[in-house]
Amino acid sequence: MANTNSAEYTQSTNTPQEAVASWGKPVLHKECTITMASQAAADTLTLCDMEKGEEPIGFGIVSPATLGTATLSFGIAGNATKYSAALTHTTANAEVVHYYTDRQGTAPTETETLIVTTGVAALPASGDLVIRVYYRNNG
Repeated sequence: MANTNSAEYTQSTNTPQEAVASWGKPVLHKECTITMASQAAADTLTLCDMEKGEEPIGFGIVSPATLGTATLSFGIAGNATKYSAALTHTTANAEVVHYYTDRQGTAPTETETLIVTTGVAALPASGDLVIRVYYRNNG
């Protein structure tokens, strides 16, 4: 039977642990609630500030209804897809977590305001869209 090591395991066997800033740090989250009101495709939802050293590693999305064909891109002003492009959410009343795949060494060097840009279709007309920003504090 074949074995495949995670990137973190492989790196841990080749790199002293103190050389990788995020190892052993707890995963924290910021919870952001947006009242949905038929926000159109290309609208911006401002979530929260990521302070210097707060390294985003994933996003949890919870909605009382499916978002249909609407997509959510996570980023900052000037780079709307810095952390993720065009995520869909088709499960109502359950958190779906999307991990940022290139999460090593992405902690901002100054405060960034995290935004979501809607795409393809409008959001539902009502309900609270809850987004949890999962991060490690490497500051």
